[in-house]
Parts: sequence; structure tokens; C-alpha cells
Amino acid sequence: GSRDRRKEIVEETMNNTGKTQTPSSLARSTIMNDEVVGFKDVIERLRDKLVRGTKGRDVISITGMPGLGKTTLARRLYFDKLVVSHFDIRAQCCVSQVYSRKNLLLEILHDATGKDFECGEKRVDQLADELRKALYSRRYLILVDDVWEASAWDDIIGCFRDATHASRIILTTQNYEVANYARFQSDPLPLRMFNDDESWKLLRKIVFGEEKSPPLLMNIGQQIAKKCGQLPLSIVLVAGILAETEKKEECWEQVAKNLSPYIHSNSRATIEHSYQNLPYHLRSCFLYFGAFLEDRVN
Repeated sequence: GSRDRRKEIVEETMNNTGKTQTPSSLARSTIMNDEVVGFKDVIERLRDKLVRGTKGRDVISITGMPGLGKTTLARRLYFDKLVVSHFDIRAQCCVSQVYSRKNLLLEILHDATGKDFECGEKRVDQLADELRKALYSRRYLILVDDVWEASAWDDIIGCFRDATHASRIILTTQNYEVANYARFQSDPLPLRMFNDDESWKLLRKIVFGEEKSPPLLMNIGQQIAKKCGQLPLSIVLVAGILAETEKKEECWEQVAKNLSPYIHSNSRATIEHSYQNLPYHLRSCFLYFGAFLEDRVN
């Protein structure tokens, strides 16, 4: 039913934005093509850099604060049909704060070759050599997500050699200095906030799916979307609350009253508000996931 579909959209969007899947499962997910809302101008500009631009290797860096949708945007480009058809090989990895160089190479190798490598089979230098060989003389696209330190970039960039095949690397990071450090031809892109129209479209899509939103809820819905401060993560979390709230104007007004004016600058406040709206039996489940490393939850 429509209620189940709304739940699916919330879960999918949270997976895309909050990254609750493992990197390997993210690499094989294609839901991004269907669920992305907003950033059309940015997508067109970056797509052009990926399929045209310099004949040499280039790094397309997307940078900005948490919750802006850097990973969502990067994956939308990664799965874009025109982009997919342009490259011989595509692969991706998620770095995060805690990472293993060996595991990163294994992730990229799996996507690049379609083969499964056991972690203990080969040394790091052997895996790096395998990857260089797999990418040699091919036009490749590599998505390197969530890079925190320049040292992490140094750990893998040596595998990506290309002078004339117009290969591309998409990099996402919160740290502009890291993006600038990884720069080749293109300047890093500081990702903008959502505009009011994009904010409302995302909230409406999560709450109502393909159904039309009731006219009586449009005004208060737009107010709530605006209160989220143009931050996609906040919009996703608040929309999750609205999806489980009775579709009456007075109920939505109550949600609007409870939203902090600083919600856009404090994602913890948004999560806290979502947490308080969970049934009691799910709160312990939610807290349980706090024991896992970021990006490593199945």
C-alpha cells in the first residue's frame, strides 16, 4: 500500500544520505537514479566534466558540511546512464575516518574486475599492482567517498594512472583542504544548500511518494521544509517523522512548533527529535547501531 511505499522511500533515502549500508552493497545499489531530488544544475555541470573536459585524468571533488548530500550527488552521477556508457570500468570505495588501505583496494578491485579477493590472499603492494594492471589503458571512473585526510588519498592515488584516456575520479569530503590537495584540473565544488523548492520537493516525495500532497498541507509542509534550513539530511529525518504523523494540518503544525530553529546547523538535534518519535521497542534497536563503525553496518 501507499504507507508501505512511503516507508520504503524513507529507508532508501536514509540509506543514500545516512549511508547505513556497507560500501560493497552501496556499490551494487541503483536506487539513486529513482530517488534523487534537487541539484539538477549541479548534476548537469559535473556530468559535463565527467564525459567531456580534459583528455587526461581529472578529479571531480565535491566538498561541504555533513548532511548536504555529497554522497547522494556523487552516486547519482556514478549511476547516470550517460556516465555509465562513457567509461570502460567503474569502481567505488568508501573511506571514512577509520579505514584499511588493503580493504579499500579490495573494494575497488572487486568492482573493477568482478572478482572476489580474499583479504589474506595477497599483500597490499600486490593488490595495488593488480589494480594498476586492471585499469591500464582503460577509461575508468572511480568514486572515492568520504575522505577525511590527505594521507588516505595518498594511499590509493598511485593506482590511478592515466595520461590520455580521460579517466575520472569523483571524490567526496567534508574537508576543502583535502579536496584541494587531490586537485588535478578541475577546482573542488563546494556543494550548495538546497533551495526552498528543492526542500519541499524532497520532503513531499518522502512523505507522499507518488501520491499528490493534500492542498491543505502544502503551506505548513513548505514551512516545515524551510525550517529544516535547506539541509537535505534534516529534511529526510523530519520527513520520516511526518510520514508517520496523521495527515492533518493541526498535527503537522505541532511538528513545526517542535522543530528547533537551529535544526539545520545541528544534525544531532534532528536525530534526537526523530528518536523521540520512535516506538519504545525501536529505541534500543536504534541505540544498538551506535556500537558499529560508520559505513560498516549491514
